[in-house]
Amino acid sequence: ARRHCRTISNYSEGSGNFALALGLFLISMVVESVEFALVTAANGRITTDPEVYFTIRNQTWLLIAKLIYNGIGAFAGGFLAARVAGYAQLYHGIALAAIQSLAFCWASTQPQIRNTTPVWMWAALIPLSTAGIVIGAYYCRQQQEICHSDVGPNGSAQMARQ
Repeated sequence: ARRHCRTISNYSEGSGNFALALGLFLISMVVESVEFALVTAANGRITTDPEVYFTIRNQTWLLIAKLIYNGIGAFAGGFLAARVAGYAQLYHGIALAAIQSLAFCWASTQPQIRNTTPVWMWAALIPLSTAGIVIGAYYCRQQQEICHSDVGPNGSAQMARQ
């Protein structure tokens, strides 16, 4: 029996660029939304004062949480970028990871941004995000391979011949 999976992309020219943009957008939405919610909950109300925000956000428990939700956001962004691209999933994951790493590197050179986060956190976020994105794209590729496989009579999967 052949498994059929829904495809998001029609593999058209430019779908890879759109996929990368969508992956970056998802990472930002996940990370910034969770961070804002955690800071707001810890503060008891929304704050627009950057000093208050970063004082709360740089507490040890929240920095540890930041590693977790950044990893989740990276995985989700890598998966989505690979899925939307629809082809060369791992390459799209690697490209997205490179773009995200360059953005982190750029941000860490800007004093007004760099000083809001401890140096060790910048050093941890770059490899964590890179790994999360690439693992998300790899997982997407693995899922696609499973979806496009034939299942033999004994339940073993064999790649479909097209």
